[in-house]
Amino acid sequence: MFKRTLSLLIMVTLFLVAFAMPLSAAEFTSKEFSIQYPSDWKVLKGASPAVLFQAQKPSGCPWQLVIAFDAPGAKFLDVLNEANKESAKEFKADSPKETVTADGSKAYITETEFIEPNSGYAAAGVALGVEKNGKWYIVMVNTVPVGYPYKYDDFSKIVKSIKFVK
Repeated sequence: MFKRTLSLLIMVTLFLVAFAMPLSAAEFTSKEFSIQYPSDWKVLKGASPAVLFQAQKPSGCPWQLVIAFDAPGAKFLDVLNEANKESAKEFKADSPKETVTADGSKAYITETEFIEPNSGYAAAGVALGVEKNGKWYIVMVNTVPVGYPYKYDDFSKIVKSIKFVK
């Protein structure tokens, strides 16, 4: 009985550890920046010229975007709202907090909520903004929580992984 209970406990522990461990990261590199994303996500062609990088879990949720806007001197929230004007309904962002990216660039981070227009479901995410060379780079990781849970710590780690080419 003891051996059976111990075996079952070991199996449950291994199962929990396997699913709690983060997936390995892949990296996308362009002439302007590099960014990490979970290695089991697929990279997609951006929906518009402003979308410099797009990836998503094969199920479609969560998804990640890097968008660039020529908006020198603009405020992060203004650029973020503009970036989501056409692609998200009822978009809301919390007050941003100052942070840094993986390469030490000054950035702003905030949590977002909106209605995903294709499904009509409530969505949540993390958005990061960095102003570099007269452009705002907006990095977002979003999910529809009914399909994949919202995980601030995981999502913020992804958005902060951006590094700019010097």
